[in-house]
Amino acid sequence: MFERPLAYVCFPVKGDSAAIQRRAKQYARKVFDGGLEPFVPHQFYSTFLDDSLAEERKAAVGMGLNHLKKCKLLIVCSKERTDTMQTEIDEARRLSIPVISIDGLILEKPVVMAKNRS
Repeated sequence: MFERPLAYVCFPVKGDSAAIQRRAKQYARKVFDGGLEPFVPHQFYSTFLDDSLAEERKAAVGMGLNHLKKCKLLIVCSKERTDTMQTEIDEARRLSIPVISIDGLILEKPVVMAKNRS
């Protein structure tokens, strides 16, 4: 068993859903390759919530922010900033969670340590 630091993946959710899902997978893979465990809220919440309904979008953002508290850092995956992204960034800063860009990841194969089960 191994553990990686949990990283919240923040990016603009615009365009058709297939393109959004492709970007989410690409970002998650890059974060994983950087030695982190990606948490991509949109990829999860979009499976059962409708982003076009204001109340459900608000619920998704709130649940994402709740999970942000458990993350070691927030990774911004675009130069563009939506209002939701800015809310996530502001909350990370309020919680003293480091905010970095996806380009700031060092992509070397991480050394994964097995947990001692004794």
